[in-house]
Amino acid sequence: MKTLLIALLLLSAVLAPLFVLWALRRGAPSAATAREQQNVAAYQDRVKELQAERDAGRLSDTEFTALESEAAAALLSEVGVRSSRP
Repeated sequence: MKTLLIALLLLSAVLAPLFVLWALRRGAPSAATAREQQNVAAYQDRVKELQAERDAGRLSDTEFTALESEAAAALLSEVGVRSSRP
């Protein structure tokens, strides 16, 4: 019985730091991730605005497509660059 207790204590002494290291390694979302989420949300809002403008007849389909592509390119240049970094 005493041997089992010692073995369990040793096992917990080894596993506890591993769990702490694992949690530290995962960490919180970085500022870059938060910024990327903001950029994506801004892009989605812009596309909704453009769709509303098109639906109201203030934008042609060609203008809508060009402006949507422009917004997507801006998003990719901002988010894509950060995502490719380790």
